[in-house]
Amino acid sequence: MQNPKKRLMIFLGLLLLLTLVFTACSQETVEVTRVVEVPGPEVEVTREVEVEVPGPEVEVTRIVEVMVEPEQSVSAVPFLEQWQSSGHADVEAEAFNHWNEEDPQEVPTGCAKCHSTPGYLDFLGADGTEFGTVENASPIGTTVECAACHNDVTLGLTSVVFPSGVEVMGLGDESRCMQCHQGRSSKLTVDQGIIDAGLDPVADLDVVSEDVGFTNIHYYAAAATLYGKVAMGGYEYDGKAYDGKFDHVAGYDSCIDCHNPHTLEVKVDECFGCHT
Repeated sequence: MQNPKKRLMIFLGLLLLLTLVFTACSQETVEVTRVVEVPGPEVEVTREVEVEVPGPEVEVTRIVEVMVEPEQSVSAVPFLEQWQSSGHADVEAEAFNHWNEEDPQEVPTGCAKCHSTPGYLDFLGADGTEFGTVENASPIGTTVECAACHNDVTLGLTSVVFPSGVEVMGLGDESRCMQCHQGRSSKLTVDQGIIDAGLDPVADLDVVSEDVGFTNIHYYAAAATLYGKVAMGGYEYDGKAYDGKFDHVAGYDSCIDCHNPHTLEVKVDECFGCHT
């Protein structure tokens, strides 16, 4: 016959074991959610998951990792869409495709300044070359891109030299525009053409010569037009008076005062403030 004390110990042991089993089965499983960031230069994780643990006696039994999908990235380039709608970004424009069939296929030094980004940077000396000249032909296939107007040199640019040789100083950001939008000829160009034809620009004003023809200033010389006699973009007879710069009202007196610098569009709505 078994010892009663021994039987009691066995009974209590079994009871304790059953209690532990039932407790383990009834215990709730708590899932803790952890946010895992998805790496990438343009991804920002904005969602946070908060988990409340109901008490100190709850045991964490499983960790679930939730991958947060990156939201659609937003371009970090300011004014990109405005520039893309402008003539400066028109990849099909003649201004950027004129030399595609040439041999060699490149934009020559005489044109690269205003018809390619590498040429403009070359003119500025931003590529390490001398300022004010274009030393290298440019590859075809570029337009006037952001880097042309936004670089270390243009940040300090305050003057422009016109085809007449006149330098206008004390400018702001409009100086970046005026390097190209100034034409390529001037009064001096016409006078030199007269001289090359064997005539005197003053004494032979009424002499007709087949060697004197039209001088093309090269499309829209907006800056030369704005600065009038100061720039000498048009022909001037010696001894005559001509108007200087067309001064407008404050706030609307430069290229970028009247034109959006990225779309290039005229700010017509702002003109209506006075011109109605």
